[in-house]
Amino acid sequence: MGMGMGMGMMGSPGAMGWGLERLDLSADQRARIAAIHDELQQRHWASMQAMHAQSGPMSAWTDEAAQRQRFEQMSALHKQMLDAHLETRRRILEVLTPAQRQQLTTGKSGS
Repeated sequence: MGMGMGMGMMGSPGAMGWGLERLDLSADQRARIAAIHDELQQRHWASMQAMHAQSGPMSAWTDEAAQRQRFEQMSALHKQMLDAHLETRRRILEVLTPAQRQQLTTGKSGS
């Protein structure tokens, strides 16, 4: 089964999977959120490529110093991904109205 309209599109599990699908978003809000989410996807893709590049040959697993260095590098990349995710949420919240933010956090309508 396919992913629908593609990552970052309103039909994908992307940003809309964060509970935004239950909000009455305007077309402008949807477009802005999709653009913000697409940026996150690009940043995550770059981080994932960097992680893949860090996965060296199996012979390196016997070198404790190399393992620790690889762990530190991977931890830094995971932190970058978390920071990007949190920044994306903050930017998306800025697109929403106060009532939409309340509905998103409480599940109840602000009216």
